[in-house]
Amino acid sequence: MRELEHARMEVKNGALVVLQSVAVTVDVVGMYVSMETTQTYQNPTDDVLEVRYTFPMPAASTLLGISFVVRGKRFAGQVHPLPDARAKKQKAVEDGDTALLVTHSGGMYTANIGNLGGGESVVVTVQSSELLVPNDGTLRIAVPTTIAPRYGNAAASGLSREDAPETGLAAVYPFSYSAQLHGVAVGHVSVPSHIAQLEEREGSTFVRIEGATMDRDVVMLVNGYTDYRASVQGLHAGQQWYASFVQIPALTGNVDEPMHVKLLVDCSGSMGGTSIVQARSAVTRLLSLLRDGDSIAVTRFGSEVVDVTPGLMTVGPTVRRQMHDWVKSIDADLGGTETVSALTYVLEMPTNDKPCVVILLTDGEAYGIAAVATKLSKLGHAVYPLVIGHTPADSDLRKLATATGGFCESVTPNEQIDAAIMRVALRIRAIPVAQSELHCGGAVRAWQSGTVPQYRGMHQLLTGAMDRATEQTLVVDGAPYPLATVVVPESLIADFSRTVAATHLTNLAGQFRIDWAVTHQLVTEETALVAIAVHEADAKVIGNPITVKVQQQMAEDWHGGREEYILYASMPQSMPRAMPRNARQRVYSRAAEMEVEDLSMIMSSPDYAPMLESTGAAASRRSAPSQVPPHRLAAQLQELLKQHPDVALWSFAQLHAVGLEVDIIDACRAITGYPEQQIVLALVICVLGAKWPGLPGNAVAAIPAALLGGMKIMSR
Repeated sequence: MRELEHARMEVKNGALVVLQSVAVTVDVVGMYVSMETTQTYQNPTDDVLEVRYTFPMPAASTLLGISFVVRGKRFAGQVHPLPDARAKKQKAVEDGDTALLVTHSGGMYTANIGNLGGGESVVVTVQSSELLVPNDGTLRIAVPTTIAPRYGNAAASGLSREDAPETGLAAVYPFSYSAQLHGVAVGHVSVPSHIAQLEEREGSTFVRIEGATMDRDVVMLVNGYTDYRASVQGLHAGQQWYASFVQIPALTGNVDEPMHVKLLVDCSGSMGGTSIVQARSAVTRLLSLLRDGDSIAVTRFGSEVVDVTPGLMTVGPTVRRQMHDWVKSIDADLGGTETVSALTYVLEMPTNDKPCVVILLTDGEAYGIAAVATKLSKLGHAVYPLVIGHTPADSDLRKLATATGGFCESVTPNEQIDAAIMRVALRIRAIPVAQSELHCGGAVRAWQSGTVPQYRGMHQLLTGAMDRATEQTLVVDGAPYPLATVVVPESLIADFSRTVAATHLTNLAGQFRIDWAVTHQLVTEETALVAIAVHEADAKVIGNPITVKVQQQMAEDWHGGREEYILYASMPQSMPRAMPRNARQRVYSRAAEMEVEDLSMIMSSPDYAPMLESTGAAASRRSAPSQVPPHRLAAQLQELLKQHPDVALWSFAQLHAVGLEVDIIDACRAITGYPEQQIVLALVICVLGAKWPGLPGNAVAAIPAALLGGMKIMSR
C-alpha cells in the first residue's frame, strides 16, 4: 500500500471522475446540421493519467475536426493513416508531451488522451456535421449522449477491449445543449426527449437545455418539410458539391398490393421498461394495419428464438381473433440479445414464394450486426428496423437496412411510435414507378452516392460533385419536379464539401478509401486524428501513466431500472442464452436443448407448471407440446385416429368431418409455406403429445421447429 494517498475524486466503486461535463451546440441551416461538442476533463490526482473515452455520435454524422486546450493553448488535430497516427501519438507521449488520438470503430469514436498531468485539465472540442433527410415531413435531429450496455462480444463490431464502452452505475455527467435553427419558426420545433426552453428571435428559433445529465438522446423535431425537394450546393476546389433531397410524389387513393411481413420482436432483458411497452404498442398498431389477404409471421427473440405463429399466416377473421393473444406474449423475458442468429432464423423461414419483408423491433443493443449486413442481404428480404428506447442504438441497424433495401426508424419514449410503424407499413406497400431520374442540366458528375428512389412517396438523399453549378430536376415517369437550389454560405463551404465527401467513402475500398479520407481529413476505420501539445523542455509530463477509462452514464430506464444492470452486465459477453435465476429455470434451460421426444420426464414433473409461469410457455423454438390438452380437442383427434390411423395422410377436410372447431381449422388453413399434411401433423403433435400411440416414429423430426412452436401457441 502506498505511504501517502493523494487527494482524488472517486465514485463509490473506486472509478476516477475524469470527465467533468459535456456541452453541445447545434446549428441547423436547411437540412445541413453542424455540431460542436465540448468535453471537459480533469485529472483529480497527482499521477499522470492516460484517459480513454468512447463516445457516441449521430449515425450519419461526419467528424470534421478535433482540437484540445491544455495549459491555456489550443492544438488542432490532423488525420493520418491509422498506423502513422498511432506512432505519432506514442512518440509524443514518450517525449513527455500531451497527445490526443481519436479513432473510429464499431460506429463509435474513442478519444485517447496521453500524458494528462496531475491536477491538469483538458478541454476537447469536436466539430461534426450531418446531412439529414425529412421523414414524413419532419426533420429529426438526434444527439446521443451515452452508450447503453450491449450484448455480445465487442470484437464482433471491430471494437478492441480497450475501446469497448463500460457503464458505471454511479457515473453522472453534467450536460447542456443549445441549438439555433435558422429561418425556422418556433411553432415548427419540439423537443420530446427533454424539458427545453424555446425562443424565436431575428427569424430563428433558439433551443436550450440546462441542468441535464448524459442519460438519454436529445431529440429535436422540426416539421414543415412536406413535399420538400431541394439541392444544397457549394463551389469548392473547382467542383460543385451537392446534397440533393428528392422525393417521389405519393400515390393518391388506396394501394391494393398485399403486405407479407415477418415480425421479429426483441424480448431480451434490455428491452425492459418503456421499450417493451413501446414494442407492444407498435405490434398492436401494425396488426391493425393488416388487411385480409396480407400475411404475417410473429417471432420473439432474446437468447432463444420463440415462434409465436407457425410461420406466415394469411390474415383473415380467424387470425385476427388470435392477435390479442400474440401481443400478450411480448415481454422482456428472454435474456440476452442474439440479434444476428434471430435475423438469420427469420430470414430463412419458408415464404411460399411471397415477397416478404422483415420488421425488426429492438433497442439495437447488440454487437456484430453491421459485420453480417452483407451476408443477411443475400437472404433476399428487406429489413425495416424500428429502434426503440431512450438511447436507441441505430448505427449498425441503419447499415443493415441500407444493405437489404429497407429503411431504419428510431423512436424515443415520448415520440409517436404509432406514426413510425405506419410509415414503415406505407413504405412496404409502396408502388414502384416506371422510371425516375435526377437530371443535372447537362453538368458532368465526377461521382454520386445514393440512388433515386423507385417507389411512390419514398425519399432519398443524393450527394456528389459535378463540374459546374446547375439546377437539378427530378423526373418521374416523364413528369419534371424541379429542386429548389440552396447555396451554401461561404463560411460553411469547406465543411459542407467534406461532409459530402464522407458519403463517397461507401463507394471506395482499400488504398483509394484511405487516400480519399486523408485528402478530405476524415476519420474512418483506417485513419485517425492526432493532436499533440508540445511542452517546453522544463515542463514535460514525467511519469508512468495510469490508464483510466471514462465510464458511460446509465441510460434512463435501461432494462426497466438500474438494479437489473448488475445481473445483465455480469454475464460473459459470449453467453449464448439467458442465465437461469433458479433451479427450475436451470432445469428448463437444459430442457430447451433436448429433442421434443425427450421432454416427457420434465413435463411430468410437478415443477413443470410453475416453471412455465415463470419463464413463458414458449421459451424455445423447440419447446414441447402440452401433455394436458383441452379435453374436447383431444377427444376429437382421438376419434379421428380410430377412423384413420395413418396420421400422415390426414387433411383439413377430415378434421372438419369429426367436428373440430372451425376457428382451429381456419387458422391452420391460414398458415402458408408448408404442405397441408405437415400442418395437420403438427396440430396433432401439439394437442396429443409427441409420445401418443399411433403417431409415426419420426413424426416430430419431420416437423419444422417454426411450425411446431407456433402451432402450440395457436392450439391452446
